[in-house]
Amino acid sequence: MTRPQGPRQRAYRPKTSTGCITCKIRRVKCDEAKPHCRKCSSTGRKCDGYTSSSTKTTPSPFVNRLDTIPGLFFRTLSAESQTNIGPNTEKQTSKCVNNDNLHRPSNPTKPVYPTITKGNHILPSLSTGIQLHTSKERELFHFFQTHASLELPGFFKSTFWQREILLATQTFPAIRHAVMAVGALHRRYISGNSTGQEPKGIHGVEDLELRFALLESNRAIQEVVGTGGSKQKQKEHRVTMMTICVLFNCMALIEGRHQEAFQHLRSGLKLLREADEEEERVDNTVTADQVSHPVTLKSLRSIFIGLDAQARVLMKGDVGTEHWEPAPKHSITFPPESGSNNTYDMGDAHVYLESTLNEFLAWANSLGETRPLSDTVDLPSTHEKFLRLKGQAREGGNILEDILSNPSITRDPTQHQALLALRLLRAVVDLALTAFEVRRLGRPEEAEIFESQNHFEEIMIIIEELVAPTSTGPPSSISSHTPSSSLKPSTQRPVFSFTFGVMTTLWWITQATPSQSMRIRAIQIMMQHCRREGFWDGPVAGRLAWEAVLLEQSSTLAELGIGVDTPKYLRIRNIDMDYAGVSGIRVEFKNLRAMERGEKGWVRMIKWHNSMEDKEINGNES
Repeated sequence: MTRPQGPRQRAYRPKTSTGCITCKIRRVKCDEAKPHCRKCSSTGRKCDGYTSSSTKTTPSPFVNRLDTIPGLFFRTLSAESQTNIGPNTEKQTSKCVNNDNLHRPSNPTKPVYPTITKGNHILPSLSTGIQLHTSKERELFHFFQTHASLELPGFFKSTFWQREILLATQTFPAIRHAVMAVGALHRRYISGNSTGQEPKGIHGVEDLELRFALLESNRAIQEVVGTGGSKQKQKEHRVTMMTICVLFNCMALIEGRHQEAFQHLRSGLKLLREADEEEERVDNTVTADQVSHPVTLKSLRSIFIGLDAQARVLMKGDVGTEHWEPAPKHSITFPPESGSNNTYDMGDAHVYLESTLNEFLAWANSLGETRPLSDTVDLPSTHEKFLRLKGQAREGGNILEDILSNPSITRDPTQHQALLALRLLRAVVDLALTAFEVRRLGRPEEAEIFESQNHFEEIMIIIEELVAPTSTGPPSSISSHTPSSSLKPSTQRPVFSFTFGVMTTLWWITQATPSQSMRIRAIQIMMQHCRREGFWDGPVAGRLAWEAVLLEQSSTLAELGIGVDTPKYLRIRNIDMDYAGVSGIRVEFKNLRAMERGEKGWVRMIKWHNSMEDKEINGNES
């Protein structure tokens, strides 16, 4: 008798949850002998006993037995204790959420989770539902929930970081391990042990947290290996994979590993594209809304759009745009469909404007040159594409205007920074489109007039209100002999966020404004605030911009003498960055003349915590 062809299937056996803790961890069947099982005793292992939840009864649905799962951790902090975040957080007073707040869901496949509010943020109650085995796990998960999840969204609220990701840790071990790894690296970063710095000692807190993060990352990878199951399970697994891509990207950016961050971002964008293509197929019967996963595709889309926009600004010297994923599309309909009751919130305005900026950057990069478009380019289709983007930006502005017309939002002090950040994003999108229209689609004389004007004053005012700069920083007047190493960042606590902020815009200002005083204002803010926003590190960008100013002044002094403003052909117009892991960045500065002649520029090696080092200076640029 021949065996039927096809993969072998393991015979079904009912699973139990009544074994000892040690056997559960080892994933072996326990004989349940009391007080210590023979499976552990016969192999020389220590039997850790049985949990109080081990019963002979059939387990009830997940949401109805949350209170019986051991090792759970949650705290609600007072306003005073919220600022005391560190290794001793377990000494703070804890207050568990009463299990009476749990409600049975109408749909058993989608549990309804209780929530608590913290200021203007809504956080899920995780007093039950997560099994954390060690005090280190509880400590770092608590840090992520009460601090990192609030700082990572930057100036905005985020359902992904402050609700969905926390809910996903209850049922998806891979996400739980990755979340704790992010918490460990985030706390390590804000404690001052940031990229490239040596650990204080073998047994220092930073070194232990780095090892913990690596261990949790490996566990997360092991959990997500393999796919299978029904179409709905495959969709659920894809959402988990996209979430892991976001978390791993976050870890890479905290550590300054930009090449790894690019890889994780590209993988996430590919998965998002595949999800969109699958949703467009006629034969698809399981929609995204039917996937039982706490993390929504809408939240993931918003995060990937923002990261993609940040990466495209840096992509020129690092990743070939021809092999990059296309810009993801937003899913917001404007104007609202007839008969719908759609009302837009700040999150919608954020996604709409950021998606417009990202799509514009992808299109502008595909055109290649920075000079005016020649007759060889299909100008009619180029104008059509530009007008569509300009109309999309106008629609995003209309969404923002509708929000600003709501007094309940504009008068809410907790929304002030988010509204400022949206105004800044809108100004950046409008100015970027205007600059492209004048420089690439306009006449040369119009571009010359536009270049001589300062268009950044309104943007700078918004930025200064957002970050409230201190009085320290570079001097208001710069000497060409001032060493770049004398420009030190402030001693403020480092801040890491994951979304659109101010550093990318400040970098653009230092490269584009004709006003020397405004360049210095922008450099001051970058150097005074130890902020890292996604791919952009403020102090590092400030040091690069400062070096560009010094190179321009030294070139002007050598060629034209003292007291002469830097001419246009000696302005630094191109800065290529090649990230060398955690050691630093190799940077090449080129002025306009070097770009036109195809010559090499000044090469510097910038280390994360040391001053600039000369590696090569091409004499043609002196």
